[in-house]
Amino acid sequence: MKSFHIIIPFPVFVFVGEDQTVEPTEGALQASFWEVLPSYCSDMQSTDEPARETLIIDPEGTLIKSNNHSRKDNLKSPQSLVASVAAVGNKELEGQHIQPPLALPGADTPLEISYRLITDITAAKEALDSLVVKGDVVGLDLETTGLYPHEGAKARLLQVSPKDGPVLVIDLFQVGGLSALKKPLQKLKAVAHNAVFEMKFLTAAGVALTLDCTLLANHILTGQMSKLSDLCARYLGVSLDKTLQTSDWSGDLRDDQLKYAAADAYYTRLLFDKLMLLVEQQGSERVYTVCKEAQQAVVDMELAGMPFDAVAHKILLEKLTLERDGYQIALGEDLKGINLNSGKQLGEWLTRVLGGDTSAKFSKWPKTPTGKLATSEKDFKKGLRLLPKSTQGLITEAFLPYKEREKQITSFGESLKKFLSPVTNRIHASFKMTGTRTGRFSCSKPNLQQIPRDKVFRALFKAPEGRTFVIADYSQMELRVAAIVAHEGKLLEAYKEGKDTHAITAGMLLNKNPEDVTKQERQLAKAINFGLLYGQGAKGLKDYASSSYGVDISESEAKDYREAWFKAYPAFATWHWRERSNSEKMMAVTTPLGRKRCFSASSQEEDHFSATKAYNTPIQGGAAEVMLAALGRLPDLLFNLDAKPIAVIHDEVIVESSLDDAPRVIKVLEDAMVQGMLDVFPDASTLGLVEANIASSWADK
Repeated sequence: MKSFHIIIPFPVFVFVGEDQTVEPTEGALQASFWEVLPSYCSDMQSTDEPARETLIIDPEGTLIKSNNHSRKDNLKSPQSLVASVAAVGNKELEGQHIQPPLALPGADTPLEISYRLITDITAAKEALDSLVVKGDVVGLDLETTGLYPHEGAKARLLQVSPKDGPVLVIDLFQVGGLSALKKPLQKLKAVAHNAVFEMKFLTAAGVALTLDCTLLANHILTGQMSKLSDLCARYLGVSLDKTLQTSDWSGDLRDDQLKYAAADAYYTRLLFDKLMLLVEQQGSERVYTVCKEAQQAVVDMELAGMPFDAVAHKILLEKLTLERDGYQIALGEDLKGINLNSGKQLGEWLTRVLGGDTSAKFSKWPKTPTGKLATSEKDFKKGLRLLPKSTQGLITEAFLPYKEREKQITSFGESLKKFLSPVTNRIHASFKMTGTRTGRFSCSKPNLQQIPRDKVFRALFKAPEGRTFVIADYSQMELRVAAIVAHEGKLLEAYKEGKDTHAITAGMLLNKNPEDVTKQERQLAKAINFGLLYGQGAKGLKDYASSSYGVDISESEAKDYREAWFKAYPAFATWHWRERSNSEKMMAVTTPLGRKRCFSASSQEEDHFSATKAYNTPIQGGAAEVMLAALGRLPDLLFNLDAKPIAVIHDEVIVESSLDDAPRVIKVLEDAMVQGMLDVFPDASTLGLVEANIASSWADK
């Protein structure tokens, strides 16, 4: 008697054993199946012992691999074999409106995904209640009439995929919406892909439910922000057809739409099981939990939006335009006929001014990677001394101000206003926990992290009448995390005593008392502290000090400061050596809560190994985990207050509050942020860690 072990690269795993039964790990495929095999397999060489054969078959039915080395392409129709296996046990459950099995997208193989359409509120509640009692994690997905609940989009279908039985597809238009199912939903254990989307609709309907998320789990594993279809292909071997995602979900629904909806919930559940096993194997459960709990704060921010003064913005834009045009006129004949926004035309003009492409000044001017003259504002500042005196004045007094105004108009003019919601008159940006490899938040539509610190721009984000902002930020967050991770005693002691670490650094480097350090010298110390932390060399430090802190030093001075800094803080030198050595050996680096960033050995790959990445990942990742832990605590602490978080910008949290509750919100926000630090670093000093203020606008903190 032979036995066959058939592996199909989608969620049907079939073992045909000597007891002649099919034993799948997924789906209702229990059935006698021995009689199927002889009609598809023939002429196998006999062996004295029972044979066990592994057949790996792709979705098109092609035999990829067999461990039977004597096989000579004698599997007559593997696709038909797979179809027969998957079809076994496909029976309608008695007393339920079960649809036929959903065909696997991208293949002819029928797959056991049945759905039950529910249009009655009593049946919906009973079905959900039974899942609550079972306590298993179910797959959850919503089909909606639009993307934004704050602009009136509604949830049309709720799909819930249990471990056993058909996918529940609940027509929310027929049962009274998500709010009608609030009680059972809030007790459900469920997972969604990009769960923040589903949670926004749930929250808008008054349903408090924190979902697990396959998008978050995969990001922790890979650092990638991947679509559900990509993950199904990668982990399940399934090709999902997503063309119906953007179909009309507001009217009468077709059978293919219902099947599509059921599949998303089904595969999300299967995917979650696989991803969480990998998360546990990697030791990343803590960081996953922190990310999961931070989702509600992200939901609250995206739903609330940032109040925006459109009238003041229009006035500012008109002013900037007048100033830009004035600078353009001031450039006069010198740059007449030149497109000031064209790098090619500016390069040709620069070549003439520098004395031609064979001149010494031309060779010293900053270049692009392709060898052309670089023409950004930063490059004009770096090469300014190479220009004639008369031209230097033209550049500093007219050209650079023109470029600054042009950039402000382009980046923060109509391109910012277009994100103003016509319904709420607010800007509802998207805050992503999956946008960076280190776990730091990214922001888009628009990117509020890029709003200039200039008060004229931040004043546009103004609290409505009768309300206010409470703004809190972490002080020197990355330097604090670095001191903890590297065990740098001098800095840890300074934080414990509440001292100014930048002034201490300046004093050590310049042989001065910290109390005598000037503002400019403190700026120099900030550049050195943050620049050298991530492994900058002398040249990099020189450029960083100038571009980021407005401090000009020579490369020789930068070299001396670098040596003095590592001498003053020897633990950083030891940590750099250890982190680089270990991460290069393992081709991976880990954050404090267990996020692992794996590197590619090829320099051609996007995330190839570099010492800078090895240094900044645990530091920026640690700072990100502190912020996520704080945000995870914030919604519960604000529950009884008239306040909601509206933005996270780097190490800063902005909460909008009623005037009456603002003093309590300050205390709550500070407590959440301090506790977030202690959640990640229990022994950290929190003296001076958080600074919180009440402000009428973002500019007034």
